[in-house]
Amino acid sequence: MDHPFEHFYKGGLWLKGLNGALELLGAVLILIAPDAFLQRIAAFLTRHDHGRGGWDRVHGMLARGCGHLAGDGHGFSIFYLASHGILKITLAGLLLHHVRAAFPVGIAIFGLLIAYELYRLAMKPGVMISAIVLLDLAILTLILLHGPACGN
Repeated sequence: MDHPFEHFYKGGLWLKGLNGALELLGAVLILIAPDAFLQRIAAFLTRHDHGRGGWDRVHGMLARGCGHLAGDGHGFSIFYLASHGILKITLAGLLLHHVRAAFPVGIAIFGLLIAYELYRLAMKPGVMISAIVLLDLAILTLILLHGPACGN
């Protein structure tokens, strides 16, 4: 692949693979962490009232997430993180190694991810989700440009 954006393409795939590895690590940590530990994290994050600034929202979100993990959402969270992590790691690895069969799968998965991300963006706009959509659109475009030219 001798495209001028090859480094961006590879970098984006490495980011997706790293994101998948972190999701998989999170699933393992949730699996082995006792509920009491997750509840202590939630209590720690909510012990101070930080006002109405941005950090207060972050603390609240983290506390709710930890509380959810310690409750009924435990199994779903593990499944969600592990399945997404494995999928992202596998897909990124196959695309980085130019496995021809991975290109149509990558196109379908990135298309579905972008559709879901656009839905989330419409429901709750944000800088981070916008950046993720742009990254995924760029990777999808490069997969479309380079997929058929794959030499394997």
